[in-house]
Amino acid sequence: MAKYPEQFGLFDSYGSGDGIRILELGAGTGLLSILCRKLLDLKAVTDSSSSPRTPNHRGQAEEPGKGLIVATDFLPEVIDNLKTCVNLNFSGETGIEIAKLDWTTFPTYMATHSQSRNDNSGKGEGADEETSQFMDKSFDLILASDCVYDETHAKMLREVVSWTLRLPENGDEGGTFVGHPYLFLFFPFSPSSFRIRIPDIIPYHQ
Repeated sequence: MAKYPEQFGLFDSYGSGDGIRILELGAGTGLLSILCRKLLDLKAVTDSSSSPRTPNHRGQAEEPGKGLIVATDFLPEVIDNLKTCVNLNFSGETGIEIAKLDWTTFPTYMATHSQSRNDNSGKGEGADEETSQFMDKSFDLILASDCVYDETHAKMLREVVSWTLRLPENGDEGGTFVGHPYLFLFFPFSPSSFRIRIPDIIPYHQ
């Protein structure tokens, strides 16, 4: 990904509208989020498009076209370490948002919230889901690395992705990485990974 970022669609939405929206699941130390932020920043410099940051609708500083990167995990100590790792890799504003995401409750929250919004009945239950603040739009690119250890994890991840990944649109070029939303799931080849049979749970090109 570091060597060929364009093959992962990292620059597809770059410079158009609000830029690409990236979500990292089970971020751990945040390596993928940090890598994406560095690559996007480098792209901004080489394209001479690094303009002063202006506050977005949440009052947070962003640069036009630089997109949104949200790194998520669950345990408080992991979140704390994630913040430390991100801060150590940047001086000043990191350009990476960090939030807790509970795979066991987030899909239910989204379903309830979606139903209550359709019924005009308020926010619904589970309003404390941190990642929901970034769900004004779905994500163009979802990344997850070494965070699926059994079939239960894979099924939960699939449910989270079904609520967070943008659906293909008429302008997307289906079958290519150009403008098309994608989930990239990285995991080591090992006896356990073959036992999980991830492709049976999360089919390719689903």
